[in-house]
Amino acid sequence: MPDKSQTIVGLDLGLKRVGYVKVERGIINDAGVVNISNFRELYHWALRNLQDYLIVVEVPVPFGRPPTTVLQMAAQIGIIWTVVDQMICISRPDIKMVLLGTTKAKDKDIRDYLRQELENYRLFLGSGVKLKGDAWSALAAVMAFFKDPGVSKRGQSFIWNKLVSKYDWDISPYETAEAIDDEEAFRELLRESGE
Repeated sequence: MPDKSQTIVGLDLGLKRVGYVKVERGIINDAGVVNISNFRELYHWALRNLQDYLIVVEVPVPFGRPPTTVLQMAAQIGIIWTVVDQMICISRPDIKMVLLGTTKAKDKDIRDYLRQELENYRLFLGSGVKLKGDAWSALAAVMAFFKDPGVSKRGQSFIWNKLVSKYDWDISPYETAEAIDDEEAFRELLRESGE
């Protein structure tokens, strides 16, 4: 069960926009959409806003999207990974399944579900905080994690979480290659590119 006293930031990464919500002690105290035009902006925004928090991010599945889009989004996840200590990845189909019991749900169905959670006081919105656009998707990722933390250990979400895990990396008996932590090499690439 997630620790609801811990500050959790939900992210919905996009190629031009990042939706986010910050949940502290079960209350959404910040939410919004940030426009980004390149990886440098995302890196500096993450440095200013994401350190010291548990990050729950919606991750792409490689089906039905152009490969370049999936790779760009993977690079964004890599950038976030260099800034934070803990990140939980949940795929959109897994979010839909946890919240609505089907992977065929539409974005509107997810928003309706979240609005119902707010109206029934199972989810609290801080004073002056408004949810809009991609922030709803970021909230959906956090709610899926609250509702079923085990979702991060299944399907596509599990694969992403194995990739981004900095702690508790369990090598199965079928994996003989040693996992190499190349975080510093990734950071060096960022520095070289002027990040």
